[in-house]
Amino acid sequence: MPKKLKSVLKNLVSQLSNKAIRKLFLKVGLCVLLLLWINQSRSFLAIVIFLASSLYFYLSSRFLKNSEISVSFLFVFLSSFIESFYGLSLFYFPIFGIFYFLVLGLKGGIFKNNRVIYQILNNFLLFAAFIIFFFPGQSQWFFWKFIGFAALIFFLMREFLKTKLLAAVFSFLTVQLAWATMFLPIGFLNSSALMLVIVLIFKNFITAYLSKSLNNVLIMKNITILAIFGLVIFMASRWQP
Repeated sequence: MPKKLKSVLKNLVSQLSNKAIRKLFLKVGLCVLLLLWINQSRSFLAIVIFLASSLYFYLSSRFLKNSEISVSFLFVFLSSFIESFYGLSLFYFPIFGIFYFLVLGLKGGIFKNNRVIYQILNNFLLFAAFIIFFFPGQSQWFFWKFIGFAALIFFLMREFLKTKLLAAVFSFLTVQLAWATMFLPIGFLNSSALMLVIVLIFKNFITAYLSKSLNNVLIMKNITILAIFGLVIFMASRWQP
């Protein structure tokens, strides 16, 4: 994974002189500025311009079909709009900028290795979903948050795996583990990190199974990774009742 990420970053740097990349940066910059405008003013005009611009940028790119990464786009689009409207901290706007860069870049076929970029985006969005789920407060809405979380995991995994059955099994296991993890007194960020590690290993197993490369060595390697990262997360946590 680190080698893939290093290769992706190297390709991005080499493409900065590309006209399409510059146009992508302008689109992302406009989206972030409009989100800031909404955050500061809650202006109806800002909302209309943001909605129209974001949808136009996504739908006008033809490299991928609209349905191929529609779940990822809708998650980024709706979460950024809702959080901005209700007073998002300025710290998060660069993060949404990265999400828009990845989504719009994928849709427009900007990147040389779309599959790796999509995997990175999918992992980021899953981590964001875990943070939203584990974030403390609003217990009176927990039932609906739980239902929304389960649906989001299913649709993100269906988009990734391209099959409903595997996505349903994956999302069921993920939701059950998230429910159990919620009772650990390790904080919402550490809970999210632990779930991300587990989900990445699940995805690795499924990918290996589909490509018929699943073997004992791969299984032991992933179990070792889970044990190491799990231990690090638990050691970094403040165990409080």
